[in-house]
Amino acid sequence: MAHLQPTGSQLHPTATGLDGLPAWGHQYSANRFARLFNLSVGTSTIPVQWKKARNRPVPKQSNLKQHSDYRPISITPVLARVMEKTLVRSFLYPAFLSPPPTMNFSD
Repeated sequence: MAHLQPTGSQLHPTATGLDGLPAWGHQYSANRFARLFNLSVGTSTIPVQWKKARNRPVPKQSNLKQHSDYRPISITPVLARVMEKTLVRSFLYPAFLSPPPTMNFSD
């Protein structure tokens, strides 16, 4: 199994997640989070807390008259975003670049 190493120094200053912690604050606990990531990948499970999101309406325009004048954004936990990015970069991109013989990406 590949060990995932999220690097806190690569985190961008994004909105805080449902945990209320800013992205930069997670870099100080990167080793513990790497352990959580590896456990998650090793057991093929995702913590329930990482699956939660809060939807916020954001105005599309200044003259708001109806619900369709808003677009929804989902505020997700920072750890879930880091985990997703790490998995995509570690497993998905390499599979597309050099697919195993048993993997077929065509219809």
